[in-house]
Amino acid sequence: MKKLMPKGFAIIEVVIVLVVGAVIMLTVFLIVPQLQRSSRNSLRQRDAKSLITSAYEFRDSGKLSGIAIGPNVNNTDAFTDYLPRTPFNDPNGNAYKIFITNNNVSRNTAGNITIGFNRACSAPISTSQNLTESSGNVAIVVPLEPFGNINRFCIDDAGE
Repeated sequence: MKKLMPKGFAIIEVVIVLVVGAVIMLTVFLIVPQLQRSSRNSLRQRDAKSLITSAYEFRDSGKLSGIAIGPNVNNTDAFTDYLPRTPFNDPNGNAYKIFITNNNVSRNTAGNITIGFNRACSAPISTSQNLTESSGNVAIVVPLEPFGNINRFCIDDAGE
């Protein structure tokens, strides 16, 4: 007479497989968005770096003296001819808005770029007053994800 072997898996084996699968899924759902956010922030930083030359060309064209500037004035239309590419969009797909300021305030919300003429980045960048007076220099501030007062990238040409 043959001994019958039980068919199928024991319940503990099924539970272990489900727990391992859940841990893998949780890891994927936590890490993938963080990697995507980091990639978008890297693109924003690259965009800010590409604007330094454009900002000098804009200033040297003489158009700066003919426009209203300030932290709440959207100067994107005046700056269009000097953008490094068309369309000049945030990694989220929305068009960047460019604010040219002559004070220390930058706009720190998604899709906004602040350009400060005769400004330099100050440290720490984690304050709302992140541009300091610096003759002849250009500073560019781009907010990074997650958006808020602390997370921003500022680049200037003061060190060059």
